[in-house]
Amino acid sequence: MGCSTIKKFAIFITIITVVLLITPLVGYGYVKYKLFILEKDTYNYLLEKYDKNDFKIETNFGMKGPLYTSTVVFEDEKDIEYIYINNQGNIVQIIPDPSIYNFKHTEKPSLE
Repeated sequence: MGCSTIKKFAIFITIITVVLLITPLVGYGYVKYKLFILEKDTYNYLLEKYDKNDFKIETNFGMKGPLYTSTVVFEDEKDIEYIYINNQGNIVQIIPDPSIYNFKHTEKPSLE
C-alpha cells in the first residue's frame, strides 16, 4: 500500500465517521423542530378560545398513532389530557370517548 492509498483510506474512514456521528444529530434536531412547531401551533390555536393561563401543553414523539402530538391539560380539568395533532396544516383534537366522562373541552370535529 502506497502513501496515497493510506491517505485515501484515512479520508474515507473520516467521512464515514463524520456521517455516522452527524446523522443521529440531524434526526434528533428534526424531531425537536417538529415538536417545537406543533407546540407553537397548538398554543396559538388554543389562544383563539382560551386564556394562556387556562392550559398547559406538552408535545410528544411516539411510535404508534400520530408521530407528533400535543397533550393539553386545562386548569379546570387537571386529571384529563386532551390530545391535539396537526392534520394537513390544521390543529385538531383527537376526540376522547364521551361515554366515559363528561369532558369540558371536547371539540366537535370540523369537516374541513
